[in-house]
Formats: sequence, C-alpha cells, structure tokens
Amino acid sequence: MVVLASVAGAAGTTAVWQLTEKETGQARLHAQLGTLLHDPRLKVAHVGAEVRDVRTGKLLFTKDAGKALVPGSNQKLLTTAAALDVLGSDYRFSTRVLATARPGRRIKGDLYLQGTGDPSIRQSDYDALAGQLASAGIREITGNLVADDTWFDDQRLGSDWLVGDESSYEQAQISALTVSSDSDHDAGSVMVEVDPGRRHPEVRLAADPGNFFTVVNRVVRGQGPSDIVVRRERGGNTIVVTGTMAAGAPQLRKPVSVWDPTAYAAALFRKALTGHGIRLDGSITRRATPPGAHRLASHESPPLSSLVVPLLKRSNSTMAETLVKAMGEQVSHQGTWPAGLAAVSKFLTGMGVNGLRLRDGSGLSSLNAVSPRQITSLLVSAGSKPWFRTWYDALPVSGNPDRMMGGTLADRMRSGPAAGRVHAKTGTLTGVSCLSGYVTGSRGRHLAFALMINGLLTEPPTALEDAFVGRLAASTAELES
Repeated sequence: MVVLASVAGAAGTTAVWQLTEKETGQARLHAQLGTLLHDPRLKVAHVGAEVRDVRTGKLLFTKDAGKALVPGSNQKLLTTAAALDVLGSDYRFSTRVLATARPGRRIKGDLYLQGTGDPSIRQSDYDALAGQLASAGIREITGNLVADDTWFDDQRLGSDWLVGDESSYEQAQISALTVSSDSDHDAGSVMVEVDPGRRHPEVRLAADPGNFFTVVNRVVRGQGPSDIVVRRERGGNTIVVTGTMAAGAPQLRKPVSVWDPTAYAAALFRKALTGHGIRLDGSITRRATPPGAHRLASHESPPLSSLVVPLLKRSNSTMAETLVKAMGEQVSHQGTWPAGLAAVSKFLTGMGVNGLRLRDGSGLSSLNAVSPRQITSLLVSAGSKPWFRTWYDALPVSGNPDRMMGGTLADRMRSGPAAGRVHAKTGTLTGVSCLSGYVTGSRGRHLAFALMINGLLTEPPTALEDAFVGRLAASTAELES
C-alpha cells in the first residue's frame, strides 16, 4: 500500500487514504495523458479522448469524451463493423453477363452487363468475363451492350464532399458497375503512368478502352525529384498531367477518378469482347436487366473478410461507401446512402451506441459527428462478435513496414513500447486528426482508446498522438500489477 494523503478529521482524528500500486499507476497514467493533451498546439482545438479496459469496460481516462466531433476516417471503424455484421464475413460482390435470348453462336438481342458494386473488379476480370462467352462459342451479339448499374441508385458523390476533390481517386464516384485501377481496390479510377521518355516525358493510361479519355500532357523536363500533378477536369474524362520529370527518372503511377464509372466499365468490356473475337452489332446503352434473363458468365469478388483488409489498412474511402450502399440493398432493397446509413445506425444501436450523425461511410464528410465515448463503446462491444478477429486483424498495425500490415501506421511508432502493439485507425481531414483502436500490453491486456482532435490550425500532431498511445502501451504492466 502507498500513502497518498492524510488530513485531520472533524473530531481531531487523522484520516489516512491509501492506494494500491495499481491505483497509483492509474492516477499517474491519468495525469500524464492529461499533460500530453495540454500541448500548446491544441490550445485552440477541440480535443476528446477516452481509454477503456476491453475485458471489463472499466474507464481509465476521459477528457470531454462525450463531445460530438468530426471523425475523419475513424468513420470507417463504424462502417466496416456494421458491414461485417449486416452483410457477413463471407459476403461477395458479383458481376454477371446475361441475355434474354438463348445462347448460341449468335445472340439475337441485347447483352446485359450487371454489377452489384464490386470494388475489386479490374480490367483483367472483364476480359475473363468476355473469355467465358468466347469459350461458350458465342461470336456475335446482334443487339446492344446494356450496362445495368441499377443495384445502386444514381447518386454518385456524397452530398457534403468537396467539389475541388472530385478528381481524386479517394473521392471516386460510387457505382454498381465500376473498375478498380490497382490491387488496393481503388474503384472508379484509372491509373495514369508517367515515363521520362527518350526526348520528353510520356503519359499513358494503364487501362484505356480507346476514345474514352482525353489526356493532356503538360509534363516538362526538370531537375531533381519528379513533381507530377494529375487531375481530371470536372464533368468529363479529360485528364491533365502537369509538372516536371528528370531524364532517367523512374516511372510514376498515380490513380485519378473516372467520370461515370458505369460507362468506363462497359467500354472496357466491349473492348474485351472484341479482343476475344465477339462482334457487337449495336452500341452501349444502360437500363435494368429484364426478369428471366439467362446468366452466361459471372465473376465474384473475394469475401468481405478479405476486402476489409485493404479498406482499413489503406483507408479506402470508395470501398467504404460501396459497403454502405450494399447494406442498404441487403436490408431494404435500396442501394442508397440513406438506406445504408440507416442499417449502420441500427447496428450501432444494437451495440449500445446511439446519438451519432452519419453522413457517409468513409468520413469524407465534415458533417459526420461521433464522440470518443461512442467509438470506445463500439471497440469494447465488438470483442464479443464472431467477426471481431477479422476486423481487429484488418486494422493498421503500428510500425509494421509491410503496407498491408502497417497500412497508415507503417511509419508510426516503429520503436518504443507501442511498436507492433497498436491496431488502430487514423482519421485526417483539414483541421481534423484522430486515432482510435486497441493497445496490447506486455502481459496481453487490451485497452480501447479514442483520441479525436478537431479545429487544428497546424499540421496533424501525429507525434503527440503516438506519445499518447505509447504511454498507454507502457502503462499496461503497472495497471495489471
């Protein structure tokens, strides 16, 4: 026992309060975390934080934890947990090719390309679908290629997203028919490749169906590291590439969002049909597939248990929004943001988390409102779910250099007590920096934490956040004593 204080009682007796080593450790932790959050950089900011014991739910630290704050990509914690519960870990997206006419060498009528939002599908997968048709002996389509993206509604962008960021692959349009540009599943985007070239820099697109994009190359020779900016002009698919590139510099690859992913997917599939010797007599149109159409070919995504890995590790916003609309379709047969967010809200209520404002699934909206207490409540409650280990393992791991392990924490907390012991989600917008997740102590004790900072006038204080989590990692032994 440790004597903390002694004072004279009202009757002249002496009252002595004593704390165990464990209680002293908790008091010391609370004081040290509080000191960290009095950093001058946070003077004008709004800060909320909470720490809980995962096993018992016991509160270990709190500072304005009930404040509703903008979570940034911490929103993806809510979305992915809901998706694993609502859709299930084995859920797969499917893309199908159908026709109303009986299949033969010639299909008399239209060919339907129907999507359900697969964020992982790539050009090679559309080529494989065309290959399935060719293997079945199909050589001609007398009608049109009909793109069916009706699984989701036609609202492609979030209501609160920044117009100036529309060309960013991180804010790509959400469609039930789409194309991913890379293995990170950046759906709704195309990869732009920039080479130094022999005489001048060259720009090309990795997956170009021909006549779909207009590329404006304004890259010039320069000295030093390459400085390339890729943007898409709003309202179309004119891609402008500017900057400098030195002779002999390595190739740069940058994704940029596509205007109308449905049309892009259909154009790639039409090109694939031609490549496999299948003639399309008509043009590309779009509408719903009629009932009773025969399935001729299909492609399935990896299961959701696999998809949440790049989503959380790489903070993939397009995948998160796709999951929201998929939940809406699953629960109420409406592939919309309102229906999907209602499903997320219902799940969270069942987890004891109420009173949030949900505007999207990724955290791109600055109108989302979540408190640190709501996040730690989810983190603690999730431990009882059958999908918990899948979700936990998909979170970025502190200091792990493997990009599909460390993710957005690969370069953070690479040494010290927190190295490799933190599974957490980052969240950054202009003026917003958040970090929430789990810390594992040397004796296996798990702490759930949420640190949310809004109203920053400086760069995100990641060193301060790392120190906060590092103190948690260092404290677990004394808390367990």
